Amino acid sequence: MGVCDGFLISHAARWTPEENMRGLPGQPDEISSWANAISWGGSTIVGQTKIEGGSEAFLWTEASGFVMLGDLPGGNPQSRATSASGDGAVVVGTGNADDGQARAFRWTEDEGMVSLGMLPNGANSSCGAISADGRVIAGQSAVPGAGLQAFRWTENEGMVGLGDLPGGSVFSVARGVASHGNVIVGYGLSEEGWEAFRWTEDEGMVGLGSIEESQYSFAWDVSADGTVVVGESKAGGRGRAFIWTPAEGMRNLQEVIQDDLGLDLGTMQELIKASAVSADGRTIVGWGFNDDGGVEAWLVYLGSVCRADFDKNGTVEATDVLAYLQAWQDERFSTDWNYDAIIDTRDIIAFLREWVASCP
Repeated sequence: MGVCDGFLISHAARWTPEENMRGLPGQPDEISSWANAISWGGSTIVGQTKIEGGSEAFLWTEASGFVMLGDLPGGNPQSRATSASGDGAVVVGTGNADDGQARAFRWTEDEGMVSLGMLPNGANSSCGAISADGRVIAGQSAVPGAGLQAFRWTENEGMVGLGDLPGGSVFSVARGVASHGNVIVGYGLSEEGWEAFRWTEDEGMVGLGSIEESQYSFAWDVSADGTVVVGESKAGGRGRAFIWTPAEGMRNLQEVIQDDLGLDLGTMQELIKASAVSADGRTIVGWGFNDDGGVEAWLVYLGSVCRADFDKNGTVEATDVLAYLQAWQDERFSTDWNYDAIIDTRDIIAFLREWVASCP
């Protein structure tokens, strides 16, 4: 971050254990930019830069540097990229259409930026996330007189509304998608107020509740297999980072780290928001307050799990191989061992390597 003509300049940045936090190479010093998402492979970062009269979506890689993605045809110069597929080949976000209204978009190098349209009778739409395989896009679309509704978009079905939580006004927002698009998370309005949700094709939209004594919750991301959801749960104006799993429900992440795992928070005093989770659900990032009262980003590693114990009986043995191969033949999402959103023989090889190595 710098100062230009008395105004603060924000710069998109990335963090690695080797280099810590540094600005993305190639961005002009005098122009603000914001990084919104990174591909699961870590090679592609997307966001937006400030331009005269608005903003423009960008894609960044080590090889290409900053690639400006333009805007939707006929609209004002106002676009931002919010997510990318696992390989970075597909970027999604929000731009302005020729009617001046926001539209969710999908960008590829071959087709450029293409509008995804709106829900029937909709006024606008915006994009939140894309699956790792690039086939499923999630966001929200406003319909006059009918509220805001989360959607799921595929090339075959187009934009389909996901409904909302029971009891509240029609309002739902999608923020995260599992690797194959089978699970979508976000938040909506229920009879209890703002509440995080998890959507599946079988169960529809299900509220996740909130941390004890909290009033609201918001889900921001989900792991590759859809079993770990992270976000924030608010009591009054103060947020608390949460982690949710089907087995244990929603828990205060800070308490999990300190009490269950016995880990030290280091310089962090409070974990306010969990913004994203890794594909395997074991690494979580977010922001909070440090010991000096300042706002600071944080990363926590929850430790490894014995994935090679595929049948979860506590022992790595031949039955795990048989269970894995059967699940792989059925094309279950849990067999995508290398998290590339493609179930193929490379996953079998990766699984067998981990199975041979066993677990500590």
